[in-house]
Order: sequence, then C-alpha cells, then structure tokens
Amino acid sequence: MIDETFMAEHGWRDMSYLGAPAVRIPYLSAPAARSPCASASPSRSTIASAGARGSHPTLYGLPELAALGSPPFVVIVEGETDTLTLQLHDIPFSACPAPTPG
Repeated sequence: MIDETFMAEHGWRDMSYLGAPAVRIPYLSAPAARSPCASASPSRSTIASAGARGSHPTLYGLPELAALGSPPFVVIVEGETDTLTLQLHDIPFSACPAPTPG
C-alpha cells in the first residue's frame, strides 16, 4: 500500500467524481502546455480523463523522466497508478494513460 502522504507529495488528491470517492491524478508538463488530469474511482473501477480544451493525452511522468537526463533504462507501465510504486523505489518510469471506459 502506498502512503497517502507520498501520494499527496506527488499532487494526488481526494475528490468526488459522479458522487463517488475518487483520486485526482495531475498530469504535469511544460508550463505553457495544456495538460489533462485523470480521476481514479476505486469504487467504480474506472479512470476518467479530463483536461483543458485542446489538451491531448500524453505519457504520464514526462517531467520526472526529463529531470533524470539519460537513465540507463525506463519502465513503461499502463496507467498512472502503477507509477507510484516505481517512484517510491526511485525507478525511472513513464506510463500510458489508462484507458477510459465507454
């Protein structure tokens, strides 16, 4: 289990989505870029993506990856939630956005 403090340090926040508890997962990018965010709802087993008009899906964790320069390897996972474990263990990562049901 990932510690809630660790999640908060990385910008993840509790929220409500369609009346159910959810977690807001921010997408950080270059300051001028438009970035979406994702909302994970454990009770509904779904992830919904939302963003500013004109935003486009992008790999999750690009700023963290860029800050590493040229790591000898990168683990690419499906879904933003998988990245927290990798971050916790200082493993270079990126993630494909989780699919939106529907």
